[in-house]
Amino acid sequence: MKRLTITAFLISLTIFANAQIKFEKQVLLEDYNTFIKYLEDTHPDPYTAYGVKIQFKRKAQQTRKIVSDSMSLDQFKKLLNGFLSTMDDAHTSVKLSDNTNSSISNKKLPIKFKVASDFIFIETATLEYKSLIGSKLIAVDNIPIEALADSVSLILPTENIYGSYRFTCLFLQDEKYAKKLIDSFPFIKMNIILPNNKEKSIRLEYIENPNWVEGNSQVALNKTNGLLYSQLIKKDPAVTFFGWNDSFSKEVIPQLKDSGFIN
Repeated sequence: MKRLTITAFLISLTIFANAQIKFEKQVLLEDYNTFIKYLEDTHPDPYTAYGVKIQFKRKAQQTRKIVSDSMSLDQFKKLLNGFLSTMDDAHTSVKLSDNTNSSISNKKLPIKFKVASDFIFIETATLEYKSLIGSKLIAVDNIPIEALADSVSLILPTENIYGSYRFTCLFLQDEKYAKKLIDSFPFIKMNIILPNNKEKSIRLEYIENPNWVEGNSQVALNKTNGLLYSQLIKKDPAVTFFGWNDSFSKEVIPQLKDSGFIN
């Protein structure tokens, strides 16, 4: 029953017709107090990520002081998600209103990103930008990629930096979602490090139906499991591919250790 209660509370934060309506401070404070109470009552371990219970309470009080009369609903939700982001728990978050303009054409960047370990790189591109494939993304509109990923985590909390980077890639790829992060349209400025280790600044425009250049990889992956899968790619020397869904990220590390693949 407790689980249903907090679910109902979080859903109630998403049903307002206009996410930009301003609310009285006292109303938001009452919702904030209820939010903290439900979090403590229903989450199996709300304190460890903050240190101990008293540090959880201190952080909650510090966040409470930020609540003001000038807040819109989405600003209030981002404040709650900022508090929750310390938990690194993708299953505990507050959903923001989907106020993207449906009339905006579905334009994409002429380059496509992917996450490798702890950075973002250009996986593929249109023919015009083929020379950028393999480049590392370091900043967007002069915002370091780490700071941009932090902004994304206020919209979609994740369990680790890989998850934050993954959602950053998805947001940047699509014009209507990129507008939640940056303001410089129709062009977007990016700083990258080319495969030859030279830094370069580029300006890109979102386009409709980009045609990607074909890759030259001969590896075909057989993804039989959407949560966790592996495949032997090469026997000598042995190369094995591991893939896992971001919601499975905490469990996969012990499994790889038990199998002797990592120390």
